[in-house]
Amino acid sequence: MITKWLPAAAPDVKLLLCGPPPMISGLKKTAVTLGFEKARPVSKLADQVFAF
Repeated sequence: MITKWLPAAAPDVKLLLCGPPPMISGLKKTAVTLGFEKARPVSKLADQVFAF
């Protein structure tokens, strides 16, 4: 389902995540397998994967 609705990982694509902590944790791991940069524990504005 994620690959159906999300754009492919690219330098000009950001992944913004919002939700309960278990969901964010799972999506961060999945994002890496899809080619996105590894998310930091605390997101910074310049990060490709940003959780808030």
